[in-house]
Amino acid sequence: MIDLFNHMIYLADMKLILILIISLSFFVTTNAELHHPGTGSFIETGALQTRAVYGYKVNTFYGVPKFDYGDFSIEGFRSNYNLISSDFIKIGPLLSYNFMPYDQGDIDHLSEMDRSDFFEIGLLTSISLPFGQLFLQQSKALHDSPGYNYKASFGTGIPLYKTAKSNIWLNIMLEYAFISSNTANYLFGVNESEVTKTRPQFTSTRSKLFTSIWGLWTPLAGNWWINATYKIDKFNKEIISSPIVRRRVDSTLMIGLMYSFGNLNK
Repeated sequence: MIDLFNHMIYLADMKLILILIISLSFFVTTNAELHHPGTGSFIETGALQTRAVYGYKVNTFYGVPKFDYGDFSIEGFRSNYNLISSDFIKIGPLLSYNFMPYDQGDIDHLSEMDRSDFFEIGLLTSISLPFGQLFLQQSKALHDSPGYNYKASFGTGIPLYKTAKSNIWLNIMLEYAFISSNTANYLFGVNESEVTKTRPQFTSTRSKLFTSIWGLWTPLAGNWWINATYKIDKFNKEIISSPIVRRRVDSTLMIGLMYSFGNLNK
């Protein structure tokens, strides 16, 4: 079922997806009565399954916090502070922590290869629209031979069904990213010291990434929610040339339990 859903999404042109989402999202209102938990602070924990572009599959647990207080926010492993803040636009620096893309123990063809975790610093601009939010990000990835990356994202929430106290939400995030050659090489390259008989040296050029995230948030009792999220990362086809890459699509399925704290600024 997941593979079928994955295939159907990729048959659609990105422009058509954007038109569809924007058209649907006109039904979204900012009325506080809708009680969307994502507008406040929450913590979510659950289980996930990832199928990586490197060819391995991982089943593990995860935890995601989101806290907003004044102009400071933490979401997952990213924090930012709004130096410019209004109801329409927010601009400020960001700092994010990125886990290593793979480990040499993940699968045989990654043997004796390793990459370290790294920080990313940059500038984040958030623009509030009547039908969602637009995010523009430029950042510097502080791994070996640092690289500059750029992202443009659009997110919206669509109330599917009204319950006694809230709504069942379909949350959608679409993101397009340009990854510099240094970062692409950090992810997919093979250095001279890592060459084997079956793994030739490879230097990656800059890459493009289209990400779509589809989340279904269903309210339970009180401030508790159960969430199902499917995240798809589709890289440009050139990454297949890397001897350590087996597919151009990275997919993650998450099932979690979330507790919403609401607006901590009140």
